[in-house]
Amino acid sequence: MGIGVGQHASNALANGNTSVTTPARTTAASGSTFVLYAMWYGGAFSSILDSKGNSYVPIGTQIDSYSNFWYCENGTGGSGHTATLNITGTGAPTLFFLEITGGLTSGILDQHAEASSGSLPVLSGLTPTTTQANELLVGVGVIDSTGAYSINGATPSSGWTIQEEVDDSATFNAGAIATVIVSSTGQYQAGFSAVGGTSGRAYVATFKDASAGGGPTINTQPSDVVTWTGLTANFTVSATASGGSLTYQWQVSTDRGVTFNNVSSGSGGTTSSYTTAALVFSDDQTFYQCIVTDSNGNVTTRAASLRVGGAGAYAWTKA
Repeated sequence: MGIGVGQHASNALANGNTSVTTPARTTAASGSTFVLYAMWYGGAFSSILDSKGNSYVPIGTQIDSYSNFWYCENGTGGSGHTATLNITGTGAPTLFFLEITGGLTSGILDQHAEASSGSLPVLSGLTPTTTQANELLVGVGVIDSTGAYSINGATPSSGWTIQEEVDDSATFNAGAIATVIVSSTGQYQAGFSAVGGTSGRAYVATFKDASAGGGPTINTQPSDVVTWTGLTANFTVSATASGGSLTYQWQVSTDRGVTFNNVSSGSGGTTSSYTTAALVFSDDQTFYQCIVTDSNGNVTTRAASLRVGGAGAYAWTKA
């Protein structure tokens, strides 16, 4: 069975509330990935609670003070499954809940992109790159005033399915969570167009399909590096092929892990061990990952951080 969408729910409350809970759903007892998107127009984020005890980690970074995107791999489900957003102070909270079925039990999240704008109607620049055929793209867009959002997919131009949407002038929030399954690897652009409203934010994340085939097994992930200007940094991966021989492509991110591009300097960019060129201060807070490919597919390593000092440099990890 391929990757797909299971249960989903949304709920929004008018200004003056401190929490919002999604309607109860009956989700798979185990093995699903759960995705949450929350917006709390006013107040401040306090916590996310899951009635089945699942813990969630952020997808990307919080792009403003009023919203975030989370997921939980290989979660626990069952009847009466709900999620709750709590805030301090009062606001107009909105919460989307989505179950992904047929995905991997670990490592299902592939790529993500995010954007915010104070000049609607279109939030663009959401261009995650899938590394596996049959990935599920999940997009969320919300505006923080009266109005409505619609999916505006540029590539693919159609095929998105709105799973849940809210459009209630009393909530101060309007938005939608949408999905599409793509048939091949590559970069897919998505945006959200709005009618009304003053500002908005949008996220897109891609999730891997367990039935899409094998691929290499990563034995040793690249490690974070802390070093100094004038020196070089080395990143290494160890992998075992599931079929055929291994190939490697190192990539670098200069925006804290949001987007990655193939390395164009240094040495070993298509081998298991990559060494940067001599480092300068502008190389600080970059990330490096490697796409490892065999005859059955490809796997992307963790994104290793590079800190270039300066006294007080320290290691940090991608959100």
